[in-house]
Amino acid sequence: MRRTTLALAGAALVIGGCGSGDQSVDDDKLPYSFGFPSEFQEVSGDNLESAAGRAYENETVIAKGDGAELVSVQTQALRQTVTPKLLGRVEAELEDAAREVGTIERQGRVTVDDLPGFEFRIRYGGRGAKTEALWTYTPKDRTLYWINCQWRNDRQAVLDACSKVLETLELKK
Repeated sequence: MRRTTLALAGAALVIGGCGSGDQSVDDDKLPYSFGFPSEFQEVSGDNLESAAGRAYENETVIAKGDGAELVSVQTQALRQTVTPKLLGRVEAELEDAAREVGTIERQGRVTVDDLPGFEFRIRYGGRGAKTEALWTYTPKDRTLYWINCQWRNDRQAVLDACSKVLETLELKK
C-alpha cells in the first residue's frame, strides 16, 4: 500500500515542547539543520514514503495546529552523484513524481544553501480534503533533500515557515 505525505496530517502526532521565539532543529544525527517559527512545533509520526513511493530518510516535521499545516525536511539516497550535467534529468524525474500526485501549478529552479534546486507548487487531495504544497528539492552529492511545505487552511503561515526553513537550512553532508 502506497502512503503519501498527506497521510501525515491524519497520523498520530506528538507535539514537541512549546516556547516563544524561533526554534531550531540541529541534531548531530541529521544531515541538515534549520530554524522555524515558534507557532510551529516539531512533531513525530509514523514513517512515511514519498508521494511517488520512494522511501525518504532523516525526516523532521514541524506542524501547526492539527497537523494539516506542516513543513517537513527529509533525504533520499541517490544512485550516483548529481553533477551539473545530470540536473535536467533529476528535474524531469521529480516533475514526473509530482505529476503522479497532483496538478503542478508552477515550477522552477531555485537555490538552496548555495546549491541548485527545483521547486514545484502542486495541488492534490482526496476524500474532499484539498491540499496545496510547495515542494523544494536540492541534490547534494549522492543525497536528495526534500523540503515539503503543505497546507489546507493557513497558506500564509506555512509559506512563512517554509521561507524560514529554506533561509536557514544548512546541509551538513
